[in-house]
Amino acid sequence: DDAAPVPAAGHTITTTNDGPGVNGGTVHTLTINLGDASNTDPLVIQTGKIGRQASGSVTLTRGETILYSTACRDKDPRPLDFLPLSVEYQERFSSAG
Repeated sequence: DDAAPVPAAGHTITTTNDGPGVNGGTVHTLTINLGDASNTDPLVIQTGKIGRQASGSVTLTRGETILYSTACRDKDPRPLDFLPLSVEYQERFSSAG
């Protein structure tokens, strides 16, 4: 059987300075191995690499699937009696041919 070995369940946290910018930026990465033979791809959660103009951004990667999320806020919030919220959703499919 040539199947890849199943990584043990667990997680690792790394911090590097290989982000964008002249001096690099701090990039935090959390890698989670589920320890399941049917799910050998780890979950990788990363912040600091892209979306640095947003107040916060994170990418979640598993195999070839990437989820990218950002959050923004105003430095001087105005008092409102409702929460303005907008959601932009894009689903992209690609194929080899």
